[in-house]
Order: sequence, then C-alpha cells, then structure tokens
Amino acid sequence: NNCVGCFHRNPLVLRKMYDLHPNKMKWFEDKENERSKAQWKKEMTYSEIKAHKLQHEINFDDWSCDTGYCGL
Repeated sequence: NNCVGCFHRNPLVLRKMYDLHPNKMKWFEDKENERSKAQWKKEMTYSEIKAHKLQHEINFDDWSCDTGYCGL
C-alpha cells in the first residue's frame, strides 16, 4: 500500500522505509523525478530523504499502519 511512502510521515520514518521497502520508496522518488519541481513534501525531496544517514535505529515493532490510519 502507499502508506509506506506517505508524505505525512516524518522524514526519518520515510528514510527507514527506504531500508525496509526500497522498491516501494523508489516509486515515490521516481514520481517526483518525472515532473520538474514536483515534491511530495515541501521541505525536501524523497531523493534527499534517501541520502540522509540515520543516526539511531528506528524500531517499528510498537506500531504499524495496517489499520488505514497511522495517527502520525
């Protein structure tokens, strides 16, 4: 589902999604690159998010987005 790359998510969570679901995140990145100046998040592109180096490991065992609403 498209919750993996949801633009409402924190950029750090999106960066972790690149590790867990690289093909799905590539779709979001490709869509931005298809159109000039298109961005899902106004503060940064998904390419910039992908390039970010995580300093802490994020644990997703405590929550999920399977209900259709993540609450973030």
